Amino acid sequence: MKEIDRRDFIKTTGVIAGAVALSGVPGILKARTKSAVAIVKSSIDVGSSLTFDLSVWGDDTAKSMKKLGLMEVTWTPESMAEIESMVRKACKLSGGLPVKKRDTVLIKPNVVQTPHLGFFLMSNYSTPRAMATISDPRVAIATAKIAREQGAKKVIIAESNASNCHSFFQEAGYETGVAALNDKAVEILYLDGTPYKKMKPPKALSLPSYEIFDLVEDVDCMISIAPMKTHMWAGTTMTMKNFIAFPANKVYGSYKSGLPHSNIADVIVDLTAIVKDRVKSNFGIITGIYAGEGLGPLQVVAKPLNTIVAGPDYVAVDAVGTTIMGFDAAAVGHIRQAHEMGLGTMKGIEVVGNAIGDVQFAAKPVPEAARQKGGENNSWESRLGQKLPT
Repeated sequence: MKEIDRRDFIKTTGVIAGAVALSGVPGILKARTKSAVAIVKSSIDVGSSLTFDLSVWGDDTAKSMKKLGLMEVTWTPESMAEIESMVRKACKLSGGLPVKKRDTVLIKPNVVQTPHLGFFLMSNYSTPRAMATISDPRVAIATAKIAREQGAKKVIIAESNASNCHSFFQEAGYETGVAALNDKAVEILYLDGTPYKKMKPPKALSLPSYEIFDLVEDVDCMISIAPMKTHMWAGTTMTMKNFIAFPANKVYGSYKSGLPHSNIADVIVDLTAIVKDRVKSNFGIITGIYAGEGLGPLQVVAKPLNTIVAGPDYVAVDAVGTTIMGFDAAAVGHIRQAHEMGLGTMKGIEVVGNAIGDVQFAAKPVPEAARQKGGENNSWESRLGQKLPT
């Protein structure tokens, strides 16, 4: 492990005598602050163990008859076990998954694109690029398993994306992964078509109210599981931008295009405030198995990172994820504004597990011609050595 920067506030045996080994990481203690963020990097390549099979795409009847079925993401049992170990370690290091007995838990992944669309619509597309675009299904499945172990009475993995959520979940491997858990208390929900109602943020920045799926008010714990990638409006998109799914498609249309993207940073903060105001416990996980750089959110280039970032504070988690990519978290509009609104903090974060410097890379930013103003970003540039805001 590299030398740890003091601003990361890592507590090791060199600082605190008698530290106890945790999950195979000698000398690392469990987090002591509510803004703790865990970084867990795998020593093996868990990304390459996941593939998307296009061979079922038959261009003639004879070929199709030989192999019928879904185009679907699959993975090895060994990689699933490693991902589960990483999630457990990240949760434990950052203070624990805030799930209590009898809780109803909502896991919200970002499944914004079907892999096959990328393969057929974009040049140089690949499974890594697909998985840098969406939340790794293995992380959501492992998190559901842990939540049930902690006594959750129900775990709902739900999404409302740009188009057909059912096929998106199928192709991304979510349905097969959940079925493998063999637990009737873990279910997948396609939010489109479910009831929604008007909800007001405590202090609106963009719209005075939003038509939000009722489910947000019916759960005890929210776990936002999001990829680590760039975004042409938001700058970066992680656990808070993930809440764009909650406004109803029936009202706001495909890709939520009816929301005011001209001030998307304010919209993200409003939606985060609605979640925080209505759900008693929250947790964020970034699936940085592959990070997406360049023209995000849908045309990213995959950077193998084999890393998970997690913690109970969405603002802190997104600030750490953004800093890992080499961007200035304070320059990203929605992170800065969420901090100013008191929805979390981007300062004084206690980083546990790996140091930021262990995994940081200078991500390719969104190309200048594609950058939009709605994110209220003060800078789009990335560099090695970027520190957390102080």
